[in-house]
Amino acid sequence: MVEVLEGGAPVLTTGQRLRDVRRAMFDTLADNGIDGLLTLFTRATGEPCALIRLPDQVITSSPPGFRWPPDDADGAQLLPINADVPHALFAAARTSFADDLAGHVAGLVRLELARVQALKAGRRELTGQVIEDLVRSAISSSEAARRLTAAGVDPAATHSVLLVTDAPVELDDLTDVVVARIGPYEAVVLEGDRSPHELTHLLAKSATSVGVGGPYRGVHGLRWAFLEAQEAVGRGPGVHEGRVIDMPRLLMSNPDLPVREVARKVLQPLLAFDAEHGGQLMRTLEVFLTTGGSPQLAAKELFVHRNTVRYRLEQIERVTGLSLSSVEARVNLWLAMRAVA
Repeated sequence: MVEVLEGGAPVLTTGQRLRDVRRAMFDTLADNGIDGLLTLFTRATGEPCALIRLPDQVITSSPPGFRWPPDDADGAQLLPINADVPHALFAAARTSFADDLAGHVAGLVRLELARVQALKAGRRELTGQVIEDLVRSAISSSEAARRLTAAGVDPAATHSVLLVTDAPVELDDLTDVVVARIGPYEAVVLEGDRSPHELTHLLAKSATSVGVGGPYRGVHGLRWAFLEAQEAVGRGPGVHEGRVIDMPRLLMSNPDLPVREVARKVLQPLLAFDAEHGGQLMRTLEVFLTTGGSPQLAAKELFVHRNTVRYRLEQIERVTGLSLSSVEARVNLWLAMRAVA
């Protein structure tokens, strides 16, 4: 088609109009995001449109409040987005001009959603690194506070932590929370008096395991809440409340401390003896310590005579050079066994 004139004013061909609208869409997306892009589509075509998530959730629309599906849904087109938003579609009425623009809009939405998802993923990783460094005591409290503030976490507030395995993508849709990626977990940080239990039911629908820790106040409180949630999520499928932190977990939470290496060195004589002689010194020591240091209770647990237990305890003292009558030695051995368990 060629350009024609009406009353001296140029009239754009359909092809020219499409080019102009497409060009404007790039600028609109950069300046006003997806909402602005959909508004421009409606203004150019005269047709409403929406970004939807199946089966019937409207993510955003033009005009705002547009209901999906419309009464004349049979005349609508649905274009898949194929971005990191499950079942996302661009929905618009079918007209010649709208059809020509709809694919372009869907492509731009796809690129924008991928960009946003990449930014969110990067933010989750950075926030997770801050929390991980805090838990490991790899940074000072003041540095942790500065980096948490930059991540949107108030270091002076009270926090609860939910650790989630096989987290649903919908975590990004949660409001008034901070989401972080820490190792195999997605961490949801709640601030203030907000109860974590309002989210556990939602998360339990699609996550394998959910561990709940806190609430505790301040920078170190966030660390304690994470450790509680980490212990809880390790108990397997379902939703689990964190237990009060114990000393072994606190010691082993910092991988920069050679806790396991020291533990293996303490226990190496017993491990070597059992390997060489087919002995039961490690098992006997474990039961002896967990039954309160009672040879009688240990013998009952092990299904052996108490004199057998006493003989093995003497061997343990001889092999390790430690006296089991010493509280310090018992604590040292018990922590070592917990560390290598």
